[in-house]
Amino acid sequence: MKRGHLLLALLAIAAAQEAYAASIEPGKIEMDFAPNLKMAIPFTLTGYEQPHIETDCPEYLVYNNDAKKQDGKVTFTITISLPDKKLTQGPTNCGVKASETVPKGQGLIQTKIDLIAAVIINSPYKGEYATIGLTASNANKGDPIFFTITAENMGDQPVKDAQAVIEIKSQNGQTAATLSTDKKDLMPGSTVTLNKKLDTKMYAPGKYRAIAKMGYGKGIATDETDFIIGEYAVGIVSHPKELEISSVTPFNIEIESMWGKPIDNIYSITTITNKSQAKIAEIRTASTALTPWERTVLSSEIDTANFKKGRYSMSINLFYGDKITTKSADILFTEPEKQKTGAMQRAKEIATNQKFLTGLIIAIVALDILWLITRKRKRPHHQGNPLKP
Repeated sequence: MKRGHLLLALLAIAAAQEAYAASIEPGKIEMDFAPNLKMAIPFTLTGYEQPHIETDCPEYLVYNNDAKKQDGKVTFTITISLPDKKLTQGPTNCGVKASETVPKGQGLIQTKIDLIAAVIINSPYKGEYATIGLTASNANKGDPIFFTITAENMGDQPVKDAQAVIEIKSQNGQTAATLSTDKKDLMPGSTVTLNKKLDTKMYAPGKYRAIAKMGYGKGIATDETDFIIGEYAVGIVSHPKELEISSVTPFNIEIESMWGKPIDNIYSITTITNKSQAKIAEIRTASTALTPWERTVLSSEIDTANFKKGRYSMSINLFYGDKITTKSADILFTEPEKQKTGAMQRAKEIATNQKFLTGLIIAIVALDILWLITRKRKRPHHQGNPLKP
């Protein structure tokens, strides 16, 4: 490869890495339509030298041509000007685009990616149009679960007697209960809160899903969320299913509290056996504590060098208080893949090291300059006409 081609390739790699450092803040702005609204929004660019700013909704967004660079960042403002009549119903998606300016004679490679900040202008829908958001608390069995539905009218007509129905489903998908909230009028552009309480005394502990629906005009708004009816228990969420035979390898078990109060001194002992039921390994973890409904990871290590390729049986025992949660599963041990592309991988790691690239580029440029100076010194100097006798 010629020196020039190599230099261009290295510059391209450096440019690709530099692109990751570029950012624009805020990345998204969402606002409601207001007649004749006019306001300026500040933006900040990181990783740009001479940005070119443009908008894709010039009738509403105007760049004020006021970019300033300070402390390695570029700041500028965009003015939003809205008409007296509403835009098309629903959201109008606009954007602010920043791209790097590359002056002539300063290189062929553009070293920054184009960035776009989204500007969303919400206009009322014609007629009735509503959205809802559902939240639910967790509670121990015997304590109430509280459901909160936030309903927003995005239409230009009121929704009379807005009411939501909440369907409660158990983990097996069966409907456990159906609840109805109170009724409220929902005026255009307004938000109301609909509440409902569930008495948990008649329900088994476990995880549930709540699905809320609220009818309006010709449509139905819907949302869903999960909640827990708690008991004094810690569940095993995930565990290793496959490990590569090498040496000492992390062995992590994710656990989750199903109880609305703290649980202390939680630890696990995992036993791995072969087909003959002979114990091959036993992995113990340090103890930990969980806050209500918390998830965490019990971390340990296993020496996989003692295993042969194949599938083994695994029994996980989770200890807390006077209770034990047990889970049985298989675990597969596999041989490591041959490092056929080890040299290529090492080359890739080196090629993506920014400090190495910078130093290499400087070294190549310095060698080129030294080569030119040396060549000039060695060039013969002729006095007069060499052909003249």
